[in-house]
Amino acid sequence: MNKKELLITGATLAGFVTLGGVQANADQITVKRGDTLNQIAATYNTTAANLAAINHIVNPNLIYVGQIVDTGTQAAATNSTNVQPQTSSETQVTENTTDNQTAAVTTDASSETNAQVEQLYAKNALISTASQYIGVPYVWGGSTPSGFDCSGLVQYVRNQLGFTNLGRTTYQQAATLRAMGYQPKTVAQAEPGDLLFWGGTGNEYHEAIYIGNGQMLVAPQPGMNVEIENVWGNPQAYSFTK
Repeated sequence: MNKKELLITGATLAGFVTLGGVQANADQITVKRGDTLNQIAATYNTTAANLAAINHIVNPNLIYVGQIVDTGTQAAATNSTNVQPQTSSETQVTENTTDNQTAAVTTDASSETNAQVEQLYAKNALISTASQYIGVPYVWGGSTPSGFDCSGLVQYVRNQLGFTNLGRTTYQQAATLRAMGYQPKTVAQAEPGDLLFWGGTGNEYHEAIYIGNGQMLVAPQPGMNVEIENVWGNPQAYSFTK
């Protein structure tokens, strides 16, 4: 498959530069060389953080050529026509909420938000760090920047980040994730930063890092280099934290 080109903004990854030139169309745009999320946001009178949230982009500083970005303009128009004013009864319910109930809801929401933020940063770090090794040759059993196989790349990057050691092989890593309580999802449910595994539960033989929009970062096979490819087949996806 053709190697895709990453665009890095606000951070520097070896071998990549950005040039400028957002092209605006309708509710969605296709990222071209030199585009940045900040440029797209300015064109559509929004923010990079808002675009990242709409498109489930883990790292707002990392987009790639060919990526489809929803500008949110249609959603904003729809939401503006559907907003209903709060009725007096709704206001009364809010006012009658006890301090204890409010505190409990706030605590639960805060805990959930913290967990989501931790997971977001972990996935962001995985993608950003792994991107530095694009172009490294595939080596069977390799687990260093001189050569990686699919599981060696994931293990090395996770170790560099100080994440939990999932094991060396693809099978061991998937099994450890399940033992940690993470359950497989379909590839359609995958989020950027998830790990993809081929072979089915208990028979995993290949893995990659999902980066969003049907793309993955992977050490593919002998004779090839670490690169970005289209997701193929029907892998299972696993989320994770550190």
